[in-house]
Amino acid sequence: SYFNILQECESQNESNRNRTINFHTNLRVNKCVRQIKLHAVERLASMPRFLSLNFPIKYTGTYPKYSGEKSTWYSQHHDVESGSDLQSMMIEADRDPQCFWLSEILMDECFDICQRSCEAIIIEAQAQSKAARRGRKVDDQLSLSRSDLLRLESIAYHSIICVYELLIKRHAMDSRFQSIACNTRVAGMFVGSVLEHVVNAASVLATMEGNHRVRCLWFLSLVYILQEGPEVLIRNKLREFCKPMGNRVNDFIAILKMSSITFQYLIPNFKNDELLHIIGGMTKEFIQET
Repeated sequence: SYFNILQECESQNESNRNRTINFHTNLRVNKCVRQIKLHAVERLASMPRFLSLNFPIKYTGTYPKYSGEKSTWYSQHHDVESGSDLQSMMIEADRDPQCFWLSEILMDECFDICQRSCEAIIIEAQAQSKAARRGRKVDDQLSLSRSDLLRLESIAYHSIICVYELLIKRHAMDSRFQSIACNTRVAGMFVGSVLEHVVNAASVLATMEGNHRVRCLWFLSLVYILQEGPEVLIRNKLREFCKPMGNRVNDFIAILKMSSITFQYLIPNFKNDELLHIIGGMTKEFIQET
């Protein structure tokens, strides 16, 4: 596909071992590839029939079916059939292409670009700090200049803006789909991608400042999913996090703690009559949980 071809170009540059000669050339190629991907995301996410192309599933509230006592958020009951019930529900609605196919592709691309860009900035900052402690200077041929760092930060912000503004907010605020059932179906398209990538990027988000604009948009996307997403999908994802292999539930709890710290910056400063720039113009409903 189009994104796979671009990814191959980026992968070839990253696997190039002769970094001393081609480091800055490869860096420019990678930045161009990521920008091309984001422009494609902008075009695809702005299509009027984007939601219908993803075949959103109807959630009636009857899945998964439990034979015993109903689970609540504070009293969980393990049911071995819950995963199979959800799987059967997805199979019944199976299509070619599958449900959420386009939304997952675009979300995965944007989150991946944002995480890679942030990781490059973090690695460079750590290298500079380590060199400063030892009284050395980082090799200019293998280090990022200030303009490179600013460009990477701009790409990271651009990618998370595509996630929040074009994919989530644009379709969540679509006047055609404002009923409770429609809101749930829209949020269901993004549950898997948002939860998966937020947990995977826990270490990256932990290194950012609490009021960093990229981190704020990551967590605002998470809040929307937890508030509006179908409970059956959220429960199923959390059960995957609790599996012994990986045990990523600890990362998810850490994400919740970090998000609470970040949302403190969204509280208006009545003394100076100031508000964090990132929520300017947003509706109260979209940030009510903060």
